[in-house]
Amino acid sequence: MHPGLTVTRLDDRKPQPRLGTVLLQQHLALLAMLLVTAALGAAWIYTWQQASNESLRINAMIREAQQLYRDMYRQAREVIVAARTGDSLAQTPYWERAYEMDARFERLELTLRPAAELDALMGMREAYAMLQSQINVLLTASGHADPYSLVDAAVERWIGSEFADAYARLTAVLDERNAAVTLRLERWNHWAVWVFPLPLVASILVVLLAHRRLRSIFSSPMRRLSDGAAAIAQGRMEHRVPETGAAEMRLLAASINRMAADLSSEREQRLERERQASLERLAPMVAHNIRNPLASIRALAQASHPDDDAQEHEETRQAIIATVDRLERWTGALLDYLYPFTPRKQAVAVQAMIAELAAMAVPQTAARQVTLETRIAEDLLITADRELLEQALHGLLINAIEASPAQGRVRITAERDAQTITIHIDDQGPGIAFQPEVMQTIGPGPSTKTHSTGIGIPFALRVCQAHGGTLAFSRLPTAGTRASVSLPVTMTTGGDQ
Repeated sequence: MHPGLTVTRLDDRKPQPRLGTVLLQQHLALLAMLLVTAALGAAWIYTWQQASNESLRINAMIREAQQLYRDMYRQAREVIVAARTGDSLAQTPYWERAYEMDARFERLELTLRPAAELDALMGMREAYAMLQSQINVLLTASGHADPYSLVDAAVERWIGSEFADAYARLTAVLDERNAAVTLRLERWNHWAVWVFPLPLVASILVVLLAHRRLRSIFSSPMRRLSDGAAAIAQGRMEHRVPETGAAEMRLLAASINRMAADLSSEREQRLERERQASLERLAPMVAHNIRNPLASIRALAQASHPDDDAQEHEETRQAIIATVDRLERWTGALLDYLYPFTPRKQAVAVQAMIAELAAMAVPQTAARQVTLETRIAEDLLITADRELLEQALHGLLINAIEASPAQGRVRITAERDAQTITIHIDDQGPGIAFQPEVMQTIGPGPSTKTHSTGIGIPFALRVCQAHGGTLAFSRLPTAGTRASVSLPVTMTTGGDQ
């Protein structure tokens, strides 16, 4: 943390996990819900499949037992018929049916599972075996008076009584098994309505809790990080981002706060360096902008004579006072140049301001033997800072006078379109040594004059920018240079304030 940096922490007492850990926990929770749902589905499918197979087995056994019961009665009837007729050929269907009965008993034994089912089947098989043994004896015995009655009595005992009881026990066991399977399916269907939605509800709760958790440790801190970064980008270096959320978010917030503190410190150092550099430029700037008013004062003093009348002395005195007052205003504007300044807006009559500038430049035009012409319409008005604009135009005018040759001419004109007033200052000199409109920093530049500091054009450029206008230079078709100051009729904030 940067020294002296205080940051509000919302959760200092509650250590937050890393974002990757939280995401892993949420993914594992969702995976667990998915596995639980899959397990329930698999259990239901397995149970349904087992119940279905069991139900099919029981129904098949019931059908097989019923068919066995019918076959036994059919076989018994065939025996009775053979006994009545005494025909040995009539016994053939009986013996064929006997082999079929043995095969049916074997198939039933293969499908039976519980001991109760096997016991019931064994009772049926014993009854059938006893019946078959007695019938075999009766059929092979000879000389019996009434074989028919004996066969009928054996059938009545072993089929009507013993086999029927064993068959009833088997069907009862199978019916009980079938009822148990049905009951199990009914229970599954009853609980499935409540059990199967549980993983879905749990998954929804996990998603909601995950969203709330992510919003707490990621979304909200990220929004605060974004707002803090935007505030710092706007220059509010004192803004600090709360170090909250996941460990990564806290680290990022601390980094942004540290960066803001470092940028603030660096900006203060840079401003201090610029302030020192501006102070170093103060001397040539003051010299440049004070020399011209001092020249005017000197010329007025030299022009005065002890033999002048009172009126001439008064005019000279008033001219000196006006020049000194103007010098004071310009000095204040020069000091403002060292720091960001905001023009003080007022309505300025362009013609009156140019006329006053022309009057101030009389000593220079006389010394250089240069003719100064002005062509300004009376109705041109502009909203601007008069002192700044006047000082900038004065510097450009003096540059034009000093650049023009002896017997030369300097012309000041103005034109207006829908939104802009442009003031042109034309001279007949050799041209300027650089293009100030492409300068990266505003400061003293090269000059073609022996005693110049090179600050006049950069100062004029900055004044134009502060008014939302432009300063441009171009060559005239014949000879000389044109300085064009374009300003909006209604002042807007410029880019260099």
